Amino acid sequence: MAQLRQGLAAWETSGAWYRRSLFSAWMVEALGQAGQVDEGLSVLDEALALVEETNGRCFEAELHRLRGELLL
Repeated sequence: MAQLRQGLAAWETSGAWYRRSLFSAWMVEALGQAGQVDEGLSVLDEALALVEETNGRCFEAELHRLRGELLL
């Protein structure tokens, strides 16, 4: 989990946004498996905000699917 957080943080500081939603999805999946639902939902909110901002919708459906998984 720590490596995922570090990688995502490094990606963000680089200014790159391409595939950020994919990396966020991986993070959310790991958080869900660890039972950290609130943090997973927070990461999802940030990822979906970036999708809206950049119009980069490649992994948007996966983010919504993961939200459903976390809310079950």
